[in-house]
Amino acid sequence: MALANSSSKPFWHMARCSGDGPSARCCRAAPTARSPFARTIARRAATGRRNCLETGKLGAALPITLNAELSGALGGSGWHVRFMNGATPRSLVIERVQVPYDTKLVLSIAYPLTARVSSVIAAVPSWCHPWAGSDRQCSETFSPVGTVAAVRASEGNTFHFSEGVLTLRIVQPPTDRTGSPAWIVPVSPAGVFERDGIRITQFSWNPTLTITADCAGSGDFCEGAAVLSEPAACPDGYTQHAYDLCCASEDGPCIDPDGAPASR
Repeated sequence: MALANSSSKPFWHMARCSGDGPSARCCRAAPTARSPFARTIARRAATGRRNCLETGKLGAALPITLNAELSGALGGSGWHVRFMNGATPRSLVIERVQVPYDTKLVLSIAYPLTARVSSVIAAVPSWCHPWAGSDRQCSETFSPVGTVAAVRASEGNTFHFSEGVLTLRIVQPPTDRTGSPAWIVPVSPAGVFERDGIRITQFSWNPTLTITADCAGSGDFCEGAAVLSEPAACPDGYTQHAYDLCCASEDGPCIDPDGAPASR
């Protein structure tokens, strides 16, 4: 998955890495070349991951550069991103998503406290024409919801914004439409690569997801520092014991990030 600002320069690429489950760890981000693009502009960690991203301790998080490859575990609490030094973009484009339909990537992004997210829109290229068929939609405007839990439970066409933090579920739409006509998360939107029992979902080249923020300042970036808060990894009464596990106590019942009962 690639992210770009309004000038369409790539921020980073993301891909699935092995490690869904309690053993999953925060993954490394590395610049692809020794150049100005290797400058760290943001940091990312698993949401709530101990020893990764703690409030006020960004040194424990992982760097994101202007042109870097990044991988991370799916199916758990999600990823949290905070841009540094006033580099939070007004317009952020997510593309080349590679997320299997049967798992989840919940992404949260920190903005300055006074910022507001005005729109989140999924779209496919201009050659998608609704008149080509009544079952074809070429864009989808995401709906705001009241809780992060509602985002997790959605089909990936909602967002939650509160106190400077945007949360949305990243899904992989079809390559030539956003719905048929309703929004869909297909099983195989761009085909798969399979060999010797290993199955890898291919990423979608064409669809984009554009996040637009209203914020102070001029130019492509929001004025002011992004907030230090992040979504809670576990509901009240539970603490995080692993990337995909919340428990009531050391020997009490546990649940997964969606609230379903889970074993240790």
